[in-house]
Amino acid sequence: MLNEITKKINCEEYLNSLDCWYGIRPNGDSYYTVYWFVKDSDGISSIPYTGDYEKGIRIGGFETKENAINKIKTSATQGRAIVLYERDSQDIENELYFSLSPKEIIKAA
Repeated sequence: MLNEITKKINCEEYLNSLDCWYGIRPNGDSYYTVYWFVKDSDGISSIPYTGDYEKGIRIGGFETKENAINKIKTSATQGRAIVLYERDSQDIENELYFSLSPKEIIKAA
């Protein structure tokens, strides 16, 4: 039920209220990479997130969407949001193919 409610929240507006979060972004055809996003006075920066080694969870750079979501749900720090990003265009010939936008809040902070 929480997932259905959070889908209705405007992702951009929600992210504006956060200082940091996990993001799952497309990386090639049918693959995803998890990133840690941090917002500061210089803007938003991100670095790849590779998992929680203490919990034995390794997140690779080329995961299926389902694997990336399941692994980050298991390894994410409590109280941090998880957001799914998608391409603005699925057509590789379109310049928006390289533009990514938040589409769904997987887990609210």
